[in-house]
Amino acid sequence: MKLPSIVPGLLLLAALPACTPRLTNYRNGWNGCRVGDGNAIVCSGKAVAQVECFKPSGEGCTALAIRYEDGQHVVLAGSVSFEPGQAPEIEADEEMALQPEISTDASTLWFSLSGGGQRAGWKVYEPQTGELRSVDRTSILLIRSRVQSWLPLWHTAAH
Repeated sequence: MKLPSIVPGLLLLAALPACTPRLTNYRNGWNGCRVGDGNAIVCSGKAVAQVECFKPSGEGCTALAIRYEDGQHVVLAGSVSFEPGQAPEIEADEEMALQPEISTDASTLWFSLSGGGQRAGWKVYEPQTGELRSVDRTSILLIRSRVQSWLPLWHTAAH
């Protein structure tokens, strides 16, 4: 029996791994990490990144970003413009980070996006790998049960 011509292409697509967007490069040397004062990510006693919750409102952040020690900024939610040597400009955006939390070992950060648009729903970001993925509410509950403890980001670092 001969397969229709589309089947081999579909089989190839099914064999490809699911792609997870990487917002930044993988970072080495992230051993013994924890979240320190002001949402700093500290690994082996050295600050390696800063999680920034801009204009906290209720249980959310108007904008959510991570500033790495190499100067790279990764915006996870909202609109933030960074200029060297100047304070960041935060634009009012309909898509804010709701209930952003980070595991105390700094391995995982999760939040939901408001707005109901195409990007809405729960997101999980791994600061070391730079990978961002969409998950469902059940996955967030599983993450919370897996990690030892976590911190709400909207309480601890008001910008």
